[in-house]
Amino acid sequence: MSSPKRCCSSVPEAVQPFRLRLRRCVRRGRGGVVSAAIAGHPVARSSRPRRSGLWRVGLLALVGLFGLAGSLAAAPRIAAVSLRFGGSPRLPVAEWASLNYRLENPDGKTVTVRLSVRATAHARAVFEREVVLPPRTVISGQELITADAAEEYIVSLFEGTQRLERTQLPVKAMDQPQTAAVVVLNDSADTGNASVLARLPGLEMNVSVSTMSARQAPHHWAVYGHTRLVLVLRPDYRELASAQFEALTQHVQRGGTVLFAEPDGALEAAGTPWSGLLPVLPSGVRRVEAVPALDEWGERWWSAQPAAQRTGQRQPLAERDGIPCLESSERGDGLTVLRQDGMPLLRWQRCGLGRAGVVAIDPSQMRLADSGAMVPLWNHILSQAPPVFSLGNLENSHTLPTVLGHLTGFRIPSAGAIAWVLYGYAILLAVLLIAGFLWRRQALCWTLAAVSGLALTAGLFAWALRQNATRPVAGAALLDLRAVTAESHTATAVVSLFAKKDLEPAIRATAGTPLLRPLPSPARGKRREPLDAPLLVRHAEDRAGLAGTTVQALKPREFGLLYERPALHAAPITVRLGDGALQFGDGAALPDGLAGPDTRSFLLLPGGLMPLSRDGTRLTGLAGGARLLETDPFLNDLGEYLSAGAFPRPAVVLLSPVRPDRADLPLELPGLVADGFRAAFLPAVLECGPGRLRLPPEVVRLEAVEQSARSLARQDPREGTILRSALHVMALEVVLPPPCADLRLDQVSVSIDYGNVGGNILIEPRLTRSPLAGQTNGAEAAWPSAIAASRREGGAYHFEGASLGDLIEPAYGRCRLLLQVSQKAMVRDATEADRVNRWRMNRLQVSLAGSLPEPQQTRRF
Repeated sequence: MSSPKRCCSSVPEAVQPFRLRLRRCVRRGRGGVVSAAIAGHPVARSSRPRRSGLWRVGLLALVGLFGLAGSLAAAPRIAAVSLRFGGSPRLPVAEWASLNYRLENPDGKTVTVRLSVRATAHARAVFEREVVLPPRTVISGQELITADAAEEYIVSLFEGTQRLERTQLPVKAMDQPQTAAVVVLNDSADTGNASVLARLPGLEMNVSVSTMSARQAPHHWAVYGHTRLVLVLRPDYRELASAQFEALTQHVQRGGTVLFAEPDGALEAAGTPWSGLLPVLPSGVRRVEAVPALDEWGERWWSAQPAAQRTGQRQPLAERDGIPCLESSERGDGLTVLRQDGMPLLRWQRCGLGRAGVVAIDPSQMRLADSGAMVPLWNHILSQAPPVFSLGNLENSHTLPTVLGHLTGFRIPSAGAIAWVLYGYAILLAVLLIAGFLWRRQALCWTLAAVSGLALTAGLFAWALRQNATRPVAGAALLDLRAVTAESHTATAVVSLFAKKDLEPAIRATAGTPLLRPLPSPARGKRREPLDAPLLVRHAEDRAGLAGTTVQALKPREFGLLYERPALHAAPITVRLGDGALQFGDGAALPDGLAGPDTRSFLLLPGGLMPLSRDGTRLTGLAGGARLLETDPFLNDLGEYLSAGAFPRPAVVLLSPVRPDRADLPLELPGLVADGFRAAFLPAVLECGPGRLRLPPEVVRLEAVEQSARSLARQDPREGTILRSALHVMALEVVLPPPCADLRLDQVSVSIDYGNVGGNILIEPRLTRSPLAGQTNGAEAAWPSAIAASRREGGAYHFEGASLGDLIEPAYGRCRLLLQVSQKAMVRDATEADRVNRWRMNRLQVSLAGSLPEPQQTRRF
């Protein structure tokens, strides 16, 4: 009997749909039925048991659950990151750059991550910050890091020791510009001609222009760094945050320069926090058909150009449709250089240690170039913008290695102790010589003098050895430079770590909001920069703004520190110029806490650093003598560093040693003994009244025109020069203080003291007008037509007469001093010339006297 048959569909299985056949095979659990069904062949049954196909469905479900869990617990990531100087990827080396980042945490729990930034080339500067990310949030931040000499940076995100993400940031490394850096804040397309300065022929200094929008403006004053001039045109003030307003204000307070150079923009600035920087009270903008005061500058410059350099015909500074001009009135103490219909056309004002200015018309418009007024106007503006008080500024670091060398080397005895030793030896020598002459024992007296000199030298070395016997194995030299104004009290400190063995100290900030940065080695050019010790700067989220550093291989290692101090009441100190000596105003009182018993006071003037005498906290006048620092090498080099560098002038400088028992810096230096000096800069104001005015050498600055005259401008007696030609003419610029730029001279005195062992050198001075920019006549060509001295008294040459009346160029406030160095007897032999024609300048001083033109009123600047 046959077995019963299964019930099946009447449709043949080969022609049934594939989905139906697959479902039937899965339900029956037959292995390999899919391939058999596709092939159309019957499937043979296996005698062994088959595994169920449900395990495949479970595996797919498990994989899906894992994917869903991964999407629900995603790791933190870097949503966006950029490294910019303003809005440009060109980063100046050893200057601040802005790190902008946005971190995202899609997870449902709080995560602590670590953001790390390092340069790929040298990795001298490493920045890290710990950030706490709440659940499902996005955090944006901005930090300041020091730009390195690298073309690429690596940004990494860590959670603990696990790296979550790694991003490369390509940038463009740029050496610190040797040109004057001008930053333009502008958002208007109608006033975008400021870039013409970078290629404007006739400027006395090269200019590099960087344009930033309001959103790209720095949020911290340190970012401006080496900026020579901040030019405010028409930024969108609605896009500026309070930190950006405060950054520019602090930059000016510390010695920077800002110029509001667009009528509508200056009018809008009057309703912003920058209203305190404006030296005028704007009332509106109107159109004028001509600007005769500025057109006179252009006509004089155009007529002084050689005919071959003139292109076309000069167009007067006039417009029938009108030129937009700012209507305003003078405010506060300032200096009005040009006027237009009784209103200030160009005005400057001191703000703390810096200065702020305003131009009533747009100084970048092309009609100024056609009239010839653009070149003299911008030369005047750049002459009023001194270098910035910044550690990264190249002009501010020429003598810094020498100063740090004094602090990290052996301790230097005080000038008073050295003076007593020298005076005592001179008295002993005089007594011995007189006794030998009276007793006729000259040989014995000379022998005793020689023995006493030898004993004195040995005693000095033994004293120095005993003084430095307790010098620590590891120490920190501090040079704390503080800017103290009525609005702020900030500081920039140079910390030089040195040790006789390798250390790895962890330095921690303790108070305030300090920023730490690595500095280039002071021995630049003498050893390879990659050998500098790495500096790791960490910011912790729980103590926002405080930083920690980890430094290795201290032999030595320098870094800079920027921090804020509690505000002090520091009113500007008035220095009066008159027909006599310098005098101080009634308010010449120093702030409390800065003038201790061991504090030395100096007045930093355009002509140099002058020691001051004081009674307690009140300044009484100059201490007498212009070169009282020569007996102390540290003070001598520090004076050269302050007077030749980019520091605000005029200013009162208070120099005091750092006390270990007082918290002068908000830093903890474990294992390092701190030693150094603190220099506090206080603003000073020059005041000159109507009547006759006499400018002493201290307020007159000498600038070198060419390389051969730089040693003369510094008046460094240590540098000697050999004259090999028959004669040589050198040129120096005699620069007057800004309040006296239009002084009409009637007397000039030039005091010269030079050394020449061979007695074959003769130096003669002459005066002439400073050539306008673009003129090609050199010093030797200008010598025959220059004004000769009227009389001579020893080393003093006196110039008098009516020819001195128009010697000063009002746009620049200066004239030119020519020095002709000649041989009395011509020496052609090179060896003989090295002996008799070697000379050096010991002293070069220029004093002027004259009267100020109308209006006769008191000027304060």
